[in-house]
Amino acid sequence: MLPFALKAVWFGLSASGTLSCWVVLIALARTINIWWLPLLYCSVVTALEGIFCLGMIYHMDPFQMPDAFRLAQIFVISFSALVLTGVALTFIWATTASVIWPESVNGSAKSTLSWRHVYFIPLLVIPTVFAVAQIVLVVTLDAYAPSDNFHADVTGHLWICLLGYAGMPMIESIPCFCLTVYAGMRVAR
Repeated sequence: MLPFALKAVWFGLSASGTLSCWVVLIALARTINIWWLPLLYCSVVTALEGIFCLGMIYHMDPFQMPDAFRLAQIFVISFSALVLTGVALTFIWATTASVIWPESVNGSAKSTLSWRHVYFIPLLVIPTVFAVAQIVLVVTLDAYAPSDNFHADVTGHLWICLLGYAGMPMIESIPCFCLTVYAGMRVAR
């Protein structure tokens, strides 16, 4: 079992990191005059860290957490991680697309990062589909037994983790990597 002092330090770092995230990204939003992306990122980080920090009620001991809270932690952490991946994908797509197709933007940050309806796919559709699929499998296969950890997580049938933060971000990063390489080659020409 992990010592409580370590859990308390982790809690403090998580809470202070979340507050710092808000300060920095609000400053970024003011600078580039785009609010939707930084506020979405901060809100999702707050949900992610919030459900993690709420575990302090149970001394961050999954053995003391009720089943409903453990399931909520698994779902919110997975969904939040997938939405954060979607935010990164959206940012990468927007900035790289402005390099590949410069005629589609006027060169300003506001034009490059302006909202497009296609962003619903990485920000809402993909996270919802995979987080719901993961939680359905977790409940169906009873894969959420308590373990010695800071938070509740999938404990049985670990392949289920691949639908959440352990697999989908890697898979989603592959097209972004290819797009970035292509943009880099285009700039180098």
